[in-house]
Amino acid sequence: MEYAIEMRKESEKEELTIDILAYLDEHPRAQDTLEGIVEWWLLERQIRQRMALIQSALDELVARQLVCRRETKDKRIIYRVNRAKSAQRKDSVRNGRALEPASASYRKAHSAATCATRPVLIISPTS
Repeated sequence: MEYAIEMRKESEKEELTIDILAYLDEHPRAQDTLEGIVEWWLLERQIRQRMALIQSALDELVARQLVCRRETKDKRIIYRVNRAKSAQRKDSVRNGRALEPASASYRKAHSAATCATRPVLIISPTS
């Protein structure tokens, strides 16, 4: 058990080392404190890396009609829960497991299905 923990720490350290070097490659004049590196360099990279994964998860939830997707007038995409599928969603959460990915045929058959639209209020922080 201890060996597995050490191996995971080494793997995480290697990943962080690569992330730091990648940031410095993109920003050769960068310099910061430990706190700044954690907050700005690494957090920024992790957010960018996870965006594609999060988009993929949202696409899957939309394909399964558990989440509704809507484009606003200014072309931003808004996601919200599909209340009609609450039992299925709650079952997934309760069981602590993700759904199996939707098959291509399921996606095709349900791609035209939409959630009922309703007005959306978007609150953005003021500058």
